[in-house]
Amino acid sequence: MRTRLNWSMRGVLALVGAVVVLHAGRASADPVTVSGFLEGQPRFAHLLEDLWLTFPDFTVVVSDVTHLIPGFCFECGTGAPVPFTQSTGSFSGHSFANPGLHTIDADISGSLSFVGPTDTLDISQEPFAGDFLSEAVQWSGWLTITQPNRVLFNGTVRGSGVGSVNYETNPTGSTRLGGYQYVFNGVAETPEPASMILLGTGVAWLVVRRRKTPGLESHKSA
Repeated sequence: MRTRLNWSMRGVLALVGAVVVLHAGRASADPVTVSGFLEGQPRFAHLLEDLWLTFPDFTVVVSDVTHLIPGFCFECGTGAPVPFTQSTGSFSGHSFANPGLHTIDADISGSLSFVGPTDTLDISQEPFAGDFLSEAVQWSGWLTITQPNRVLFNGTVRGSGVGSVNYETNPTGSTRLGGYQYVFNGVAETPEPASMILLGTGVAWLVVRRRKTPGLESHKSA
């Protein structure tokens, strides 16, 4: 039983060491700047959303893979609430390289949340009247951006920005959503490699403690 326990301890320590080395090799603890915008435009009965993200070394854009939750009312009038606290939910898409837009080919997944106040829609009775609302927001989330055999970013993002929503009244007198946009900037951070080392140290300590616990072998033998 002693030999089996020793091999178990060696296996756990080897696994922990491999995880720490791999993680530290691909993650940088230094934060980088990130900026971008999320905009939505009505296309008949459908809302088309575009998400742009700009890092120091690259820009990515994904179209129609994010859909705000709870979203903005599509057809509403005076007195309707307009919440600037919104979430994309989990999303996954692909960015295509476009030299004119300076975007790259990459796969993107993640989730973003915006936190802000709730405004109230106020539409004038005059023909073709509308309402434009704008509020400061805080944003946060996580992102994974990869290319084949390469991780460009894998971590959390946070910062501040401004959200804006536009409502328009058509000739029939009904008010519809004209579009919305969140413009934001902040920092992007990858996981701290030291946290993985601490995790590995903790697991190793538990294994060694289990090895040295009095009566363990006699209990197993019994």
